[in-house]
Amino acid sequence: MNIIEDIEEYLKEWIKTGTPTKSFRDINFSSKTNIAIKVIKLSTNDTIIDEIYKTIEKDTIVYILGLYLYYDISNSKYRGELSSKSIKQPRIYQFLNMVLQKDRAKRECNPKILLSIFDFEPRDIIEDVIENKDYKIEEFSTLGLTRVKNQDYLAVLELDNSVVLIVADGVGGAKSGEIASKIAVDFIVEQFGKNLYKHQSTHQSILNFLRNSIYNANQKILQYMAQNNVDMMGTTLSIAFIIDNMNLYTAHIGDSRIYQMDSDFKVKQITQDHSMREVLYRANKITKKEKEVYKKNILAFVLGKKNLRKENIFVQQSILYQNSKLFLCSDGFWEKIVVTRDVFEKTLYKLKEDIYNSIPTDNVTMIRYSSKSNNNTIETIYEEYEDEEEIDDTNYSSGYTTNRKKSKKQIMVERINYLKNMLIIILLISSLTFFILNFLSSVDSNLIEQTHNLIKKGE
Repeated sequence: MNIIEDIEEYLKEWIKTGTPTKSFRDINFSSKTNIAIKVIKLSTNDTIIDEIYKTIEKDTIVYILGLYLYYDISNSKYRGELSSKSIKQPRIYQFLNMVLQKDRAKRECNPKILLSIFDFEPRDIIEDVIENKDYKIEEFSTLGLTRVKNQDYLAVLELDNSVVLIVADGVGGAKSGEIASKIAVDFIVEQFGKNLYKHQSTHQSILNFLRNSIYNANQKILQYMAQNNVDMMGTTLSIAFIIDNMNLYTAHIGDSRIYQMDSDFKVKQITQDHSMREVLYRANKITKKEKEVYKKNILAFVLGKKNLRKENIFVQQSILYQNSKLFLCSDGFWEKIVVTRDVFEKTLYKLKEDIYNSIPTDNVTMIRYSSKSNNNTIETIYEEYEDEEEIDDTNYSSGYTTNRKKSKKQIMVERINYLKNMLIIILLISSLTFFILNFLSSVDSNLIEQTHNLIKKGE
């Protein structure tokens, strides 16, 4: 048996008998070297030796289990923190974090809980790479280092001349969030599977298809809640639909995000966060400083709400630059790692290292899309059909309407146009002034000449 199986057997025996082994000298783990000798050698904390010789309470037993597991995985002493890269794995890290607490009162001593931590599931980690002549898609999802359920869901759907990328982050409790995200993603995949999008002939009709699909996914979740007597469950949903490796359609609700990096290496966030703090900020209800300290996990718009309106769903169409890259992620990623050029260019292996080194306290899901297109588009064609979002005063006690802030590009264009207009006005005034001065100068010359002639006649 391996080390985890050893610990599982010990915990099962503990649950069966109702008590841990009475003496630490009896913890042999399948007749292996006595664990007590190892503990004394491995521990850098003398107090654990005192614990062993004075008493053998439950909290000391679980600490011994942790030391045993830590050394077997990292081949090094435990020095008071889970710093070794080798133990930054889902469930392993969580188990060690529970039992290797310096404060004895904080150690998890319930064998049923500890045993459940090792209940590995297929969805703990999802990883795949799809690559062809047009694009490369990398998928990765992990439950993180502190959660026991992966409530995130993702999907990549390859069609005839297009591809669909989907990320969803479930909310509302472990089981409920997982179900909500699955319902939403499965429904969207089903809609695309029916080829309904092929009947849409314009940008607007495709955006309407995406918006209606998300809205109907919400109805599916509400239907499930009613049938199963569930009070609260929901999910974010972000979709990138790419046709001919050039036309990009995005649809989104919640606080998962879609980023884009073009050939100029500039990274921009395509989607708008539907967190309450972001909506309030965009409505000019709070300042930028207040936004920084406002609770970021309260969602204004999310699937699973009865009062959700189609206008709350973000949709947008644009053209991809040559060699553009897209990055979709749940908030478990962007809350820990700033999305910069590095995120688009690092290897998937290095990116996973960054994720675990940041000690994610949430599920983390990401999809990275790299275009291999020869599309020589120089200027992005941007169309946005999203109506200005409004929050119904009857549904939200804060009673406000959103007023989307202008983008930096819009502000820059307006400023340039303003300067152009001012320059034109200045030139006109200068020309007029020059003309008047010339006129007055010529008048003065004539008067002087006439006066001079009169004087001569007088003489």
